[in-house]
Amino acid sequence: MTREELRRYSREHLYYEINTLGHNVEMLHDIENLLKNKLITNDQAIKFNNARLESAAIHIRNLTSFLYDDHPTKRDSFRNDDVYALLYVKSEEGWKKDLGEISKTLRRARKRANREVGHLTQGRVAGIPPEKAWEIERLFSELLNKLMIFFIHVDNQKIDPHTLLLITQYGKKFLN
Repeated sequence: MTREELRRYSREHLYYEINTLGHNVEMLHDIENLLKNKLITNDQAIKFNNARLESAAIHIRNLTSFLYDDHPTKRDSFRNDDVYALLYVKSEEGWKKDLGEISKTLRRARKRANREVGHLTQGRVAGIPPEKAWEIERLFSELLNKLMIFFIHVDNQKIDPHTLLLITQYGKKFLN
């Protein structure tokens, strides 16, 4: 992709991924307030929360892949038209060093999203045990920390400034 194509892509698609995940985090408090003020029923709150969780899982998976996938041979599902952070950074060596290895938490979340949201499998968690809970806020914070590292390494000619501003705004809001 050219610099201009990467810039346009970041303005539409990367911005969307980050912003929608941020909205999912914020929606939890909205749902709780609606329920507390009896503006929705328990059943409605469950439906809204399930939709929020599924959306968040997809965006967690997409952002994790964006940050950590970097080469067509790394994953079987990688395609030549996949877009990843390495395309945006000034130095591959510096980026990879500062980014570090993917955490167990993010690896588990991406695998879980693939298994539980991406398609029907026998690997879904049954019932409502504690391990079925999605810790969206914690996952978003971890991704934001990695996006702040991306912010430092990005080639500003390849990324739309609105996307960088969004990363900064969410960082200030959630990484205090």
